Amino acid sequence: MSLVATACGGRKAAVGRADSAANPWQGEWTFGDKDTAGGYLSIRHCTADGRTCRIDFATYDKGSDWESGCRFGDIAETDPGAQPPLRIVGNRGSVEMGPACSMNLVFDPSQQPPTITASLAGDNCGWISCSSNSHLPANFTLRSKQSYQQKPRYLHSHRCYQDSSPAITEWCTQEEMAALRRGWDALGERAYEISKTGSRLDREDWEEKMLATCAAAGGASRCMREAYMAKIEEFKTQVYSRFLGGKVSADQILKTIHNGFDPLTMKTGQKTDVNGKYSGFGPPRGSRDEKVVSFKIAETSFLPGHVVVLEMLSHAEDGLAARGFFSVVKAEAAGLQVIAHEPIFMGEPSSSPDLTLPHDRSGSSLDFELANYRLNDTERAFGYRLTSWDGGTGADYGDKTVVLFRLTPQALKQVFRAELASHDSEWDNHENKTYKDVESKAIVVVASTVHDGMYDWQVKCSTRNKKAKSRWRPVKTKSYVWKDGQYMLEGK
Repeated sequence: MSLVATACGGRKAAVGRADSAANPWQGEWTFGDKDTAGGYLSIRHCTADGRTCRIDFATYDKGSDWESGCRFGDIAETDPGAQPPLRIVGNRGSVEMGPACSMNLVFDPSQQPPTITASLAGDNCGWISCSSNSHLPANFTLRSKQSYQQKPRYLHSHRCYQDSSPAITEWCTQEEMAALRRGWDALGERAYEISKTGSRLDREDWEEKMLATCAAAGGASRCMREAYMAKIEEFKTQVYSRFLGGKVSADQILKTIHNGFDPLTMKTGQKTDVNGKYSGFGPPRGSRDEKVVSFKIAETSFLPGHVVVLEMLSHAEDGLAARGFFSVVKAEAAGLQVIAHEPIFMGEPSSSPDLTLPHDRSGSSLDFELANYRLNDTERAFGYRLTSWDGGTGADYGDKTVVLFRLTPQALKQVFRAELASHDSEWDNHENKTYKDVESKAIVVVASTVHDGMYDWQVKCSTRNKKAKSRWRPVKTKSYVWKDGQYMLEGK
């Protein structure tokens, strides 16, 4: 039997699959418990001919519920009948590892329940920086023929493989419970970003107590459903604020921008390949369900009846790429209307549209820029600030860029783009481990002079060596004048 598989997270699924309870391999398999070393195999989505399935696996250490096994390893498909049937090809699917590490599964139906023995073999299995090396080979015993809906992602998700109570069994196997949990978690994360109260650990603690209460009270399905829905409504109140005199909610605005938007899952109804094209992360992964992983909405006094929206769209919440958009939505008698929906670029429009979601010490962030940027006596420019930073190399660097637009009856037109801050660390003396630490900051000032009916703007900048704790020193002011429908550096 040949298995299509991804370790711990499963990104690749078989084509033409059919979940068949009759397939002897399919099901949830486990060994050990939380008081000893343990692990699981999840074999699902087997094809009708039984030759191809998807498998996720992990192991964990004594006293730990955290998924510590092979989170980044991918297992690739091999030819039918090949021995061993699985070939681990490298970190996140890279092929450099070749066949140097293989995983072999041996099915034993003679015992009841049946077992699968999993083992690693090869000269180069050390790249799997997880506990699997110390726990395999191991005998996994069939725990459930019905696939678990809850993905083993958070600290207590291993309880599906450790707790056989009826309540937890329902929680693990019912698709409705998994959907409610995903919606609860997504909204809870967004509520935390807005209010900075209630961490993920707080949510997990609430969920643990809720599961225990529902298991003891009876009527577990109804109890868990009502608890999740009450929390979802609580999070909605925090996340989906109301605008335009309380007449419009944030989810209505997002629904106007994305026709298929689901406030429970944050999915837009579209697919994205934003993370599927990087060769450094293995073979292309194809398109995935697109989600609104970050959004901000604001009203402005100078645009009555309008809201402005900033979004990051991706299939994941952190550590991966996203595409950003800046939108203007207008309230009319017939309802909401999207006036503009502009992509956000890291550099000039000819550059990549992809932003980096915050992870570790790197990422991108978006904020509104709604100060009094006067174009003339009746119009103001407005837009956003894009900040990017990276500190993963030992030398921090980053920059902050402002992008401003003019709203015309026809469209939203970009009129200005400039760097307002930068931080660049580079090695000055690598042997002595010293480096320069230069940073700059700037402000945009509206001048009283006029060109072509529009006020001139100035960018006043200062720099300093942060490492040397030097004073800020001004540099030459840059003047921008209106030309051909936008601000141009004077003299250019």
